[in-house]
Amino acid sequence: MTKLKVFLQLVTALTVVGFCSLASAQIVVHMEVSPNEDELQITTHGACSGQPNNRGCVRASGQVQISFTLKGQTGCSAGGDWELDYVALGNGNKANPGNISQVAAEDFQADQGSGVVSPISQNARHILIRDNNSEAYDIWYTVYAVCEGGGSPITTDPRVENDGSGHP
Repeated sequence: MTKLKVFLQLVTALTVVGFCSLASAQIVVHMEVSPNEDELQITTHGACSGQPNNRGCVRASGQVQISFTLKGQTGCSAGGDWELDYVALGNGNKANPGNISQVAAEDFQADQGSGVVSPISQNARHILIRDNNSEAYDIWYTVYAVCEGGGSPITTDPRVENDGSGHP
């Protein structure tokens, strides 16, 4: 009976260790609608190497989830509220999203042509995406928000610095 108990405890411990190793870290990026309603302003300090003050710059180590959260006043002057719409990836600062590498498309579950990321979850104030971080590279993300009352979308355009440590 004691050997069975020890065996079950060992199996339980290995299961817990295995589950914890599969868990992803989460990086949170907070943003607000600018007073002029012409951009999304990131309020989270950056974490990229050599650029700690570059707001919203994300440094990924291991597999991560990136959580984009709209904070503060979201009322839109055209009526309704500002809502987060989608995230798209691009190859440079202020570059048009899309035409990303196959590695980036796979890491972020994004369309290679448009750069649009398939979120894990999403609502009006929150978008959660995955980054498998399989290779070392930089990629820029653009978060889009739209006003329920109409008008042009507003965006922000920081980057993700992947170190390539996410592969098993």
